Amino acid sequence: MSGWSPAQFETSTDMNPALQQAIEKVYTTFRDIPRPRTIVGCPHCLERGDVRRFLDVFRQQPLSEILADDIRIYAYKAITTIGCPEDFLYFLPRILELEADGSLSVEPEILADKIAVAGFESWSNEWRDAILNWMDAIFDDVLQVDQTGSDVDAWLCVLGRVRVDLEPYLERLLHTGPTLINVFEHNAMSLEQGSLSNVFWDYVPETKRLVIDWFASARTKSAIDEQYGVMWNVDPKSLRPS
Repeated sequence: MSGWSPAQFETSTDMNPALQQAIEKVYTTFRDIPRPRTIVGCPHCLERGDVRRFLDVFRQQPLSEILADDIRIYAYKAITTIGCPEDFLYFLPRILELEADGSLSVEPEILADKIAVAGFESWSNEWRDAILNWMDAIFDDVLQVDQTGSDVDAWLCVLGRVRVDLEPYLERLLHTGPTLINVFEHNAMSLEQGSLSNVFWDYVPETKRLVIDWFASARTKSAIDEQYGVMWNVDPKSLRPS
């Protein structure tokens, strides 16, 4: 048994309904993944105090009750030095829930890499759709609340890492006004060098190139100029050399 049932599912009341539904869908989709009987790993890692605490907790706690402080170390080290992809699938719903509510404090790009390494591209459509629905809901959420551009940038990179079509997400970003400016300014210095600021883009160089080209496109430049015009109350045509 997975240690979870719909009656146990609770999310933060501060979370938007679409994201709550996406997380519940992940739990439902992966509910038949069995709890690992044991978790193997490199001897050095397994001797760490935080890893030993996690190993003790997961044997005793239902999946939906494992705390962020206990599972965080596993989220960082899963598959690469602790456990296998099958173990990761069992813990994935709780990891994604805690990532969504902000308590896990693990870079989402790291989680995306774990998902990719766990075989995402070969998963069933049902499994893939549940994860993509979760990513989509978070992306919409950060478009609304991100004040610096770094979170939107990170989630674009997450989507790129699992090799989904970024065009619909870039299209959404194009129409966000101030958020578009924030993401542009977050990358501006790197774009001058033909790159992006997030080092995790190096895992997917072809998608990285797509995003660089998108920033350089006439349509995106026009949208950026138009928003600067609104912010500075000037004619957007005056913002670029003739």
